[in-house]
Amino acid sequence: MPTPTENLRIDWKQLGRDLRAERVRRGWTQTELAERVGVNLDTVSAIETGRGGRSSLRIIAAIAAMVGHPLADTLPRTKAETEAA
Repeated sequence: MPTPTENLRIDWKQLGRDLRAERVRRGWTQTELAERVGVNLDTVSAIETGRGGRSSLRIIAAIAAMVGHPLADTLPRTKAETEAA
């Protein structure tokens, strides 16, 4: 059974690359980021390697916020948002 985040239309590989780039720009290791967010290293690694769909959106959002990534730009838009843009 898929997790709720697996059903989102997100390019998980691109999101992972973006989050990794932001982490590296700050000079943090995956371990440091994991400690700051309160998750284990395997979670950070999975998200950065494009397997974020298996993690909760709360965790992905916390990592994105910690590295300053605009997660809202990554999430799929609703039809109304698309039409308003």
